[in-house]
Amino acid sequence: MEIEALRLLLILSRTLNFTQASALAFMSQSAFSRRISQAEDSFGVKLFNRTTHDVSITPEGEKILPEIQKLVSLYDSILSDCHALALSGAKPIHIGYSVYPFGLGFCMKVEKKLAEMNLPVKADVSFVSFEESIKALEDGRIDGLVSVDYPHSVEKLSSIRVQKSKTYAVVNCLNPLSRREALGIDDLKGEKIIISGRKSMPALFAARKEYLISSGIEDEAIIEADTAREAMLMASRGDGITILNEEGHINTIDTVKPVPLESGIAELDFVFSWLSDNSSESLGKYIEAVKAVAGSVGKGDV
Repeated sequence: MEIEALRLLLILSRTLNFTQASALAFMSQSAFSRRISQAEDSFGVKLFNRTTHDVSITPEGEKILPEIQKLVSLYDSILSDCHALALSGAKPIHIGYSVYPFGLGFCMKVEKKLAEMNLPVKADVSFVSFEESIKALEDGRIDGLVSVDYPHSVEKLSSIRVQKSKTYAVVNCLNPLSRREALGIDDLKGEKIIISGRKSMPALFAARKEYLISSGIEDEAIIEADTAREAMLMASRGDGITILNEEGHINTIDTVKPVPLESGIAELDFVFSWLSDNSSESLGKYIEAVKAVAGSVGKGDV
């Protein structure tokens, strides 16, 4: 069994949520679920119990998953030791992320890819707020950034897409719409609609509000929120339905359910950005690993 299959088992054991786990693994939910089933078949035992709304660890999983963690940790330790030997004396580059947990998870996958590709690059990774991230690039505090879409008018900013996001209507579980497989904009008419990002992402916020109104949602039915977290809490109280992209926090509240939203509403894509005049050899190798992790999504610049 491949080591990556074992990592998927561990991700699911930590999140106990297929939507969140598949997002952290950069896979579709169907592909992730299939890999989990294949891994369980290889072991000959079920490690997880699944119901419509819940995932739990089986008694067999309670015994086997800690052993899997030991095996993966040993593998990573050996890989890290080999990578450290290659990095002796190397000057680190600095990578920032402004989206959590996506950004941190992506950086960890890039780190593993660097080792697998035998690229001698040392990267220090840290969180940078959305508001400060572009300035951090321009000031040279970071060499690269994992974030959501940025205006391409920023001078000398280059970006590659690392994952396309999915848009969800986050619906209170008491609302009958929460039982639908998917929703369209017409389904939301007559509901209160919460949109977030009024302060943190004003351009996206304005684009979404304009789209909703042009699609027949009454202006009076739109509730404004500063952050996604605030919008989630409002939806959990039944104040309305919020529209969010697939991120780690989308499944952290039990009283709401994310339902795929099929619409032309403005979405967020996750991107890796850097200043085009940064010709550092180490950054070039890091970008090579970023593209390898992003796969076909990261082949074209955005």
